[in-house]
Amino acid sequence: MTTILWVLTIYLFVLAIFQTSVVLRFCRWLLDDSQDASRSALPAVTPDAAIVISLRGFDPSLDACLRGLCHQEYLGNYQIFAIVDHIDDPAWRALHKLEPELLAKICIIQADSPTGQCSLKCDRLAQTLDQLPKDFELICLIDADTIPDRRWLESLVEPFRDAEVGAASGHRWFYPGLSDRPQAARQRCSWGSWLRYLWNSAAVPQMHLYGIVWGGSMALRRQAVVETRLHDVWRKALFDDVLIKHIFEANEWRVVQVRELLIPNFEQVSLRSAIEWITRQLLDTRLYHRCWPWIFSHAVGSTLLWMGILGAAVYAAGNQVWHNFIWGLALLLGLALLNFGLLSILEHVANLRINRRRTELGAAPLRWLNFAQYLKILVGVGIVQCAFVYSAVRAACLRTVSWRGCEYRIRGPYQIEVNHYQVFRSNCEAERESVD
Repeated sequence: MTTILWVLTIYLFVLAIFQTSVVLRFCRWLLDDSQDASRSALPAVTPDAAIVISLRGFDPSLDACLRGLCHQEYLGNYQIFAIVDHIDDPAWRALHKLEPELLAKICIIQADSPTGQCSLKCDRLAQTLDQLPKDFELICLIDADTIPDRRWLESLVEPFRDAEVGAASGHRWFYPGLSDRPQAARQRCSWGSWLRYLWNSAAVPQMHLYGIVWGGSMALRRQAVVETRLHDVWRKALFDDVLIKHIFEANEWRVVQVRELLIPNFEQVSLRSAIEWITRQLLDTRLYHRCWPWIFSHAVGSTLLWMGILGAAVYAAGNQVWHNFIWGLALLLGLALLNFGLLSILEHVANLRINRRRTELGAAPLRWLNFAQYLKILVGVGIVQCAFVYSAVRAACLRTVSWRGCEYRIRGPYQIEVNHYQVFRSNCEAERESVD
């Protein structure tokens, strides 16, 4: 038993070094503005930009998203293209409820019938790319649950000062139970929203480490899209974003992340939707990123560490070997405090970056965690670990996946079949899934 505890202690030490280095690296990147200063010495760029948003189903943030896009402070020309799955889709009605002066800024495209060989989102994006005028130098993608501030496009375009940059992406950061309106009272936070928030907080530093991009706030250089034939790749894929890194870098285009675009998300989800969302994020990585074995090993290995320490402590207590029992409890407490401490650091630094941006734009800062919520993080550490390994194992085994009312069969990363498709109706809105 003593030997096992020594092995677990060494394993915990190695895991602590890895997780701490990843978190501190991400925090340093968030707070370091030196690269921005060096990049600002390059010539300014204001290329013509096409903003593409693919819509299917109900999104509580859709109205705020569209209004934000219509009020961008961008010195260049930009055009919004909204591709809607069907005229009976709730998104179609939401678009036409906008004021005429805002609706005039949006080109609405009715999607063709799905090809059945890729996800609806990839199908719609590929269709829109084929229809875009050739004079747009940048193609910017945004999800309906992303609320852009008035300088969103300016910040997303800024990395393209470097002629070698082919794609730029931001990150999302969840604020469950909090409103973007400072005067509004806190909402009651569902367990699903809390789980998604904690898992995403832990996942974003790894996304930064592995260069995983997020399609909910991303810009692509038109030249890079043409050279890589990205629209043809999308016509065979399930997800639109993670695959971009390897495809672009194989063609010598750089893919960068934009620290200013750490975008807050205030939407709530159910526990079931949160688990499905986490599983889809991991499935995207499994299909289209080489780091999947490392992420899967981290999920399983860290869970086995929890189980090993707990099992050793219980075994020692059952055999009345109290010094080993105390040793096991100490390791268990140390592991919990390690994860809690890293999550707390992440929350503080991310909130600092987001509030710095809001202050620059004249918005009130977000008041986030209090003592009770820090305790909830401590309690939630174990729940997130269980959700992580469960979703990772599911993602590793999935051969069919449901997403926004459609079901897909996965025969390979680029062998996708639509098993079931129907028009998204209003009665489907009760169980809302987040767009990733």
